[in-house]
Amino acid sequence: MVRAPRERFDAEIWREFSGLHAELNVYFAETVDHLIHSAMKSDGDDSGLEAVQIT
Repeated sequence: MVRAPRERFDAEIWREFSGLHAELNVYFAETVDHLIHSAMKSDGDDSGLEAVQIT
């Protein structure tokens, strides 16, 4: 928990958190794409796959 004036919190802590959060989201997305590509030997495009009906 942080006790600080709202303006200072928004200007310093929240700004830093928001920047790091955005970087972390990009990193996770790139990591997931890399893992899928490596494990499945796929680029993620499923438009060429045929649908198989499970009965």
